[in-house]
Amino acid sequence: MITSLYELFGREISGQNAKRMATDIARTDHTCSYSAFAKTAKYCEQVMEEIGLSDVERLRFPADGRTVYGDHRMGKAWDADFAELRLVEPKRQEQILCSYLDEPLSLAMYSGSTPKGGVTAEAVVVEGGSQEKDYRGIDVRGKFVLTNLHVGGVAGVARKRGAAGVLSDHMPAFPPARDTAFDLPEGRVWQRVKPEDRCPAFVLSPKLGHQVREMIRRGPVKLHAEVQSRAYDGEIYAVTGVIPGRRQEQEFLIVSHLFEPGANDNASGAACSLEVARCIRHLIATERLPRPERTIRFLLPQEFYTTVAFAQTQRGTIRKTVAALNPDMVGEDQALCRSAMIYQRTPDACPSFMNPFMAWTFGFVADRFVRPETATKEPYYYAFDADYWGNDCFLSDPVIGVPTLGFIDWPDRFYHTSLDVPDHIDPASIGRFGTICATMTTFIASAGPREARWLAEVAAFGAERDLARAAQEVVTQSYDAGADAGALLSGLAGRLAYLLDRETAAIRSVLTLLPRSARVKATPHLEGLVEGVRASAQRHETHARRALGADAAGPSPKRLSALERQAAGLVLRRTIPSPLTFQGLRPAAQKAMAALRRKGIPKNFLFWIDGKRSLLDIQRKCAVESGRADLKTLMQYAAFLEKHRYLERVK
Repeated sequence: MITSLYELFGREISGQNAKRMATDIARTDHTCSYSAFAKTAKYCEQVMEEIGLSDVERLRFPADGRTVYGDHRMGKAWDADFAELRLVEPKRQEQILCSYLDEPLSLAMYSGSTPKGGVTAEAVVVEGGSQEKDYRGIDVRGKFVLTNLHVGGVAGVARKRGAAGVLSDHMPAFPPARDTAFDLPEGRVWQRVKPEDRCPAFVLSPKLGHQVREMIRRGPVKLHAEVQSRAYDGEIYAVTGVIPGRRQEQEFLIVSHLFEPGANDNASGAACSLEVARCIRHLIATERLPRPERTIRFLLPQEFYTTVAFAQTQRGTIRKTVAALNPDMVGEDQALCRSAMIYQRTPDACPSFMNPFMAWTFGFVADRFVRPETATKEPYYYAFDADYWGNDCFLSDPVIGVPTLGFIDWPDRFYHTSLDVPDHIDPASIGRFGTICATMTTFIASAGPREARWLAEVAAFGAERDLARAAQEVVTQSYDAGADAGALLSGLAGRLAYLLDRETAAIRSVLTLLPRSARVKATPHLEGLVEGVRASAQRHETHARRALGADAAGPSPKRLSALERQAAGLVLRRTIPSPLTFQGLRPAAQKAMAALRRKGIPKNFLFWIDGKRSLLDIQRKCAVESGRADLKTLMQYAAFLEKHRYLERVK
């Protein structure tokens, strides 16, 4: 179904052009200053206009530290004009340790200014620094604190104790891509402090940090720091444009964020999206592609923040969006960065035909790698699937309801460091993903009854594979010494029922691609597929029972406990139509919530709360989806969220 599209885009997508645009975006975003973010947004707006997209707009949102969209409070704007940290004693070793002009990530984002002319002070080493006890016996008043932790957790504490500023040589290990800090001895980690700390904060490389520590060990070390920066009420952006479709009542979305300092994270995702837009628009203009049925929208926001703002302020657009792709980090030289392309499903609470379609597409691509027996010659592309992670894929949250697939090269040796540079983008890699992205986008944007029918078939085959795999795992586990056949079969019954609900919903979701007049005609075929999947579930459960030598009728249902009866009568709904940050909670409530979370709250617990399901049903779904869901803990957590008005009861 997609061969002709894939081959067409394979010839037309330019990985070199995508890399060039990623280089342009990274040049301004790497400064981490909001005045430069405005230049990035203007650049992307101009590219969209040059491509020929329609309704190009640079949406403006407050960056003031006060405005709230959903449950996300917008951060303050911040600019740095100049920053320098100089070693002045010992005199014979005088040198510049940090220069914002040379390397912007040598200054922590939101770093405060120094007095005019700078400040000269002694440097002291503090192991840790995020807790008061770390400073016992150490006088840091008027001195620079050198820590091995991220400055964000140290600056506030050090500043309260009178420190002149904070330095960090923090470089976290990131196995298997980065096993030790000295895998990147010259790299500096992207760090930030809280604007309210007003603390000058610098970032050293592991190598430089080691050298300074050795000097401090041998005798007094003095530093001179000068920072010219400001936090202020400004603006942050989301840039959008569309390729109009024949049916204006539906859209397909590609969303990739801007305003992070790395070339792969995240200039590559935005640049790839722009190249996909250019290619689709060009092929339509030259009549090699027909105009799509649905409008294709391209959205370049700030990760989370202006994506949430867009979802909250453009609800009409969100309501008519049938599905979305979220290219995050997609341009890596996989061997150099030690990464793989991970393609992420929607959360199970948002089942969609997009999941089996994505799996089928990547399988199609894998079949085209170098294979002498079939004379294919595409180079190897390391890719595998994963469950829902998050990122801007939070649009899949059922309170928003846009099934969104995520794509990210992960892990990455250079992630969130000064060494995430354009040289590490591989034109072949970003071009290949661009081909996949353009193919999936164009297919769904143009899908009619024939394509919807095929997508339903793909979903049905995918469902049968998942059901078979669940039964196979139980049969295999039954061969372990001491295996409990009854417990295994009971668990299997619950898992099959869960998968059956998820996969039949995915099959039926193709109806969103059809006009109302065509849905009635398509429904009998879809329900036939659903019945086939149900029969498959029964067949696999029977197979497992026979393999385990158990009664085909299965165990009798257990009586509900008092706690289960209480949960069965509790139906809740969410009061805020966005993911929750809990930023509005007071410190005591934050502490109480953290204690509850440590008991184990399933990641996607809130996604299941829809005003219809009981808490008992949600607990059972979470137990299957995440493998852990203690009912008592969930009852306590739900009560906490209800008390703080994030949830309300449905009577």
